[in-house]
Amino acid sequence: MTEMKFVERILTAVAKAGSPVYVHHCGATLDEIAALLAEGATEEAGWAIIIHANFYRDDRRRLTRALPVLVSNRYWFGHLRLAQPQIARWCEANGDWAEAMRGCASRPPRLAGLIEAQARQIASLAA
Repeated sequence: MTEMKFVERILTAVAKAGSPVYVHHCGATLDEIAALLAEGATEEAGWAIIIHANFYRDDRRRLTRALPVLVSNRYWFGHLRLAQPQIARWCEANGDWAEAMRGCASRPPRLAGLIEAQARQIASLAA
C-alpha cells in the first residue's frame, strides 16, 4: 500500500471521530485498524493509532486496549489463517503477549516485528 493511500484512509477514519454511527468516539479508526490488519498491514495499523491519538489523546487507551484482539482475529486468524485452537493455546501459554503488544503500539515498526514473531510462534504449534 502506498504511504499516501494509507494516510488518506486513516485521516478519513479520524475525521469520523465522535460520529453517532459508532459506539465509541474512535470507532471509525478501530474499524480501519481492523481492515488494515485483515490486509496484512501491521505497521500501518500501528501508525493509525499514533495518527488518531495525535488528534484525540483520550482515545489512545481504547485503541491500544483493542489492538491485541484485533490482531488475533483480523491478522492471525483472518489474514494468516492460523488455526484458532493454536492461537488460543499460544495466548494461554504466553500470558504477557497482549501487554507486550500494547507496549509496542507507539513504535509501529517494532509492533509489526512483534506481531510477526508471535505469528511464527503460533504457526510452529501446528507443525
